[in-house]
Amino acid sequence: MRGLSKASGFFLDALSKHPSPHLQKVSQQLLPLVTHHPRFTQFSFERDFAIASRRWKDKVKALRVELDRIPVDVREDEFDNWWDRVSDIVGILEGREAVIKRLCYNLGADWKEVCVVWGVYIDPRIRREDLPEIVQNILDDMPSDITDLEDAVYSALLLGRPTQALADAGRLDIWLATHIADFLDALDLIEREPDDSDLSLREQYTISYSEYLHSDPGLWRTTVDYLYSCGDIGKEMADQVLMRVPLRLQSSQKTGTAVDSANQRSGDLRGVLKEVNKTCHDYKREEVRRMVCRIASQTFLREKDYAVAVSYCMSAEDWPGLGRVVDRILDDYIAQGPLPFSRRVADIAPSLHNLKAGSVQNQNGVFIYRLIFAVRFAEFHQHSTRGEFHEAASDIVEIFQQDIAPKLWWAVVLLDTVELLQKDDLLFTTAEASLLLQKLEEITVGTMQGAGSDYLPILIRMLKNGDEAKALQRLQIVRLALARYYAKCGVIGVGGKFNVGATD
Repeated sequence: MRGLSKASGFFLDALSKHPSPHLQKVSQQLLPLVTHHPRFTQFSFERDFAIASRRWKDKVKALRVELDRIPVDVREDEFDNWWDRVSDIVGILEGREAVIKRLCYNLGADWKEVCVVWGVYIDPRIRREDLPEIVQNILDDMPSDITDLEDAVYSALLLGRPTQALADAGRLDIWLATHIADFLDALDLIEREPDDSDLSLREQYTISYSEYLHSDPGLWRTTVDYLYSCGDIGKEMADQVLMRVPLRLQSSQKTGTAVDSANQRSGDLRGVLKEVNKTCHDYKREEVRRMVCRIASQTFLREKDYAVAVSYCMSAEDWPGLGRVVDRILDDYIAQGPLPFSRRVADIAPSLHNLKAGSVQNQNGVFIYRLIFAVRFAEFHQHSTRGEFHEAASDIVEIFQQDIAPKLWWAVVLLDTVELLQKDDLLFTTAEASLLLQKLEEITVGTMQGAGSDYLPILIRMLKNGDEAKALQRLQIVRLALARYYAKCGVIGVGGKFNVGATD
C-alpha cells in the first residue's frame, strides 16, 4: 500500500492474460498508475510535484469511471469477485479514507499504517501542523495499544504532545528519551526555559541518561560529553566525574592484584590521565584539570613514581604539593640511604628544565628550590658512586653557594662531604673549604644558642636514639676532616686544587 510499485506491477502485468477482457483492460490502465505514482523526492520544486500529482489523480478518476461502466454480471470469475478487489485498489489510489481504514484493519495493520498511507494517497502535501487532527481522527476508529510503550510514544508525537512522548519514552528507554528530547529541543518543540530544578526538559533527560552511564566507570568519556551539554549544573557534575577518574583508578589499584598494579604503573594510569587532561582542555575546564593533576600526583607519590608525581604537580602549579613530593623523596634518603635515593631522583632532573627561569623568584620559590636541592644532592651521590669526585665536589659547592639546601639538611650534606675531604686529591679550594667550615660553624653556634631545631632534626632522625648532643658529636667528624684538609694545604704550602694547578 505504501509504494511496492515494482512488485505490484509484476502481478498487475500477469492480469493481462486473464480470461476477462474487462479485467485485462483495467489492469493495463492500472499498471502505469501504480508504477508511476509521483513522489516528492522525484521533483526539485513542490509546484512541479503538485502539478504531477493533480494529473495523476485525474487519470485515477478516469479509471474509476471505466471501472464503474463494467457490467455487474461480468465482475466475477470462477474464483471471486475481481471487480471488488480492483475497486479497493482504485479506492486506495483515490485516497478514500473509509477504504484505507477498512483494508488496513482487515490486513492486520494498525493506526500507524493508516497515518503513513494518508500522507501517500489521501493528502501527499500534508504538513506537520495537520498531523494532530488527522491522527486523532484515525485513533478514534483504530485506537493505539495502551500496553505498548513504543506505540504510546508514536501516538503522543503525532498528536503533538511532545512532553507526554518524552515521558513514555523515558519509561521505555532512557537513551531513547534523551535523544528524542535532543531532537525536539533543536526543533523548538519543547520548553527550553528551566523549571524549578534550574534545568530545561532536555537537560533533565540528558542528565538522567548521564547518571545511568556513570554506573559504568569505563564510560566516563561519554558521560562527560553529555553532561557538558547541560548548562552550569551539567558542567559541575561533569567536573566531579573527571575529578573522580584518578580516584577510581587508585581504588581499583588497591583492590587489584599485584600484576594489575604493575600494569597501571607501566602506563595505564598515565594514559587515562592524558585523556582526562585532553577532555578538560577541550571543554576549557582549567581548574578541573589542575585538580585532576593534583590528585594524580598524590597517586604517583604513593607509588613512589616521583618523576611523574613532580610532573603533575608542576602541571597543576601545585607548589605545596611539589614540596610534599620532595619531602617524601628526601625521606627515602633518610630511610634507605643514598643509592636508592639517587636512582629514584634520576628521572626528575628533566622536569627542572620545564620550570621558567623566573619562577624561583616568586612566592613559590621555596618549593622549587627544595626540588632543585633534591636533584642536585642526588647528582652528588651519583658522581661519588661513579668515582667522579671532582664533579661531586662541584655539586657540594654549588649546593651551598647557591643557597639551595634547606638548613635542616646542612649537617647531612656536610657529613656526606667527609669522604671527598679525605681523598688524596685536593678537590676544594681553600675558599670552598672555608665555605664548608662556615656552614659547620653556623650549625654549631646556632645549636648552642637554642636553635638546634633549625639545623639538626634530619641528622637526629638518621642517628639511632639520637639527640642534639649526639648530632653535634657526629659533626666533629666534619670538623676533623676540614682540619686535616687545611693541614694538607699547609704542608704543600699553596691553597687550592693542586692536582689541576689552581691557586688560591
